[in-house]
Amino acid sequence: MRKILFAAITLLLALASCDDNTDTLGSSLTNTEDLIQVSDNVFDIVSKTVAADSVISRNTLGYLGLVKDPETGAYVKSDFVTQFHISEGYAFPPEDTLARGITADSCDVRLFFENFYGDSLASMKATLYELRKPVEENAVFYNNFDPEAQGFVRIGTATAQCTKAYSLVNKNLSDSLRHSSSYTNNILFNLNRTYISAEGKEYNNYGTYIMDRYYANPEDFKNSYTFAHNVCPGFYIKLENGIGSMAYIRSSQMNVYYTIHDSIDKPSYNSFAGTEEVRQVTRIITDNNRIQQLAQDNTCTYVKSPAGLFTELTLPVEEICKGHENDSIISAQVVLKCFNKDNDVKYVFSAPQTLLMVQNVKMKEFFEESKIADYRTSYIAQIASDGGSYTFGNIGHLIRTMYDAMPHDDAAREEWKRNNPEWNKVLLIPVKADYTSLQSSTVLSSVSHDMSLTSVRLVGGSESRNGNVTVSVIYSKFNKE
Repeated sequence: MRKILFAAITLLLALASCDDNTDTLGSSLTNTEDLIQVSDNVFDIVSKTVAADSVISRNTLGYLGLVKDPETGAYVKSDFVTQFHISEGYAFPPEDTLARGITADSCDVRLFFENFYGDSLASMKATLYELRKPVEENAVFYNNFDPEAQGFVRIGTATAQCTKAYSLVNKNLSDSLRHSSSYTNNILFNLNRTYISAEGKEYNNYGTYIMDRYYANPEDFKNSYTFAHNVCPGFYIKLENGIGSMAYIRSSQMNVYYTIHDSIDKPSYNSFAGTEEVRQVTRIITDNNRIQQLAQDNTCTYVKSPAGLFTELTLPVEEICKGHENDSIISAQVVLKCFNKDNDVKYVFSAPQTLLMVQNVKMKEFFEESKIADYRTSYIAQIASDGGSYTFGNIGHLIRTMYDAMPHDDAAREEWKRNNPEWNKVLLIPVKADYTSLQSSTVLSSVSHDMSLTSVRLVGGSESRNGNVTVSVIYSKFNKE
């Protein structure tokens, strides 16, 4: 009976802890039931900014462009690698229906985007390069991955290569077409020049090479793995020059156009899509010296992407647990308040939509092993609707886990802390959280580093003039009978 009552009161406490005012929480509950004693306290958290160095690049979006960070004055450049997904049963039409035999009329690669940062009319130039080997699915690539230096790019006068000058708004198209519901903004690369395969065979364009490989061996097109390893490893899209825009590439698509004959000649095409089922690897180049300078600002802390800055929190674990070793931590809430944006800046970076809280010592394995937040030792928080804060509702289990990891003997504990200096530190990292629909609800399915352009200043730091970061803790315990 006691366990049932305790569970019910625990639920009430969890709901009540969402309210900022907890002054009368203990008395309001324990006056009616003398079984449980409730208490609360608030503790300061030490916070600082740390440079992110490099981060794992494992995203469903690609990024292409070069912009100047209005906060640091540093330039941020992004290129990316894309591969293509092959669905089950993929096929070209029967060979005897091809009006011109195994010959493509043309071939192109399109990079589709809906969102971007910066000036949509900025003049940019990028080159699409053919990969000579695929980026493997089980390999770990960081944002400083250089496909050219690491031998992934196939260079030559007759390779699948195209340089394109572009702006994010394509002024060559009519306004009515660009604003129609059927049109999606895209950057187009034509692959119509003479192509010589790695085996030395010449084709009139890259599309004819794709068709020839299909009709020679359809098994190479049975899935994404065989296609990437035997036919098309993918492409590296590199920004060559231009400044002012960053496109967030939602998907890439390779199209092979040909003519079929069915009483009359008519055009047709096959498409290959770069989707979340295959690797998209973003490369970020930025000024690390400027990032380090910003990290030295102790009047606040920063969270910045891509591959920019994290906020580190030192949780007061021993202070929270001292005298409450046998109590339950019902709630431990951390609210991180944001500074207002500078409205005088024309193209301001938006604040990250989602932050991950994870222990310093477990950050690397979290991303390398593609883990998701379990809300026991890792948590995610969305920015408030007014853009003013992030709230981690209850990190009590993490605090108790950190405390229980230490030896109980005082001398051994101090030695353990010296050997584990980051034992009570967590990082706040901007991430992209993806969800999957499951019946009538949505479930967190993946968490990856946010590679978009984001920045937010948080209240805190050793020289803060706006208050400290705090954790509000509620305890409960059974009264002794």
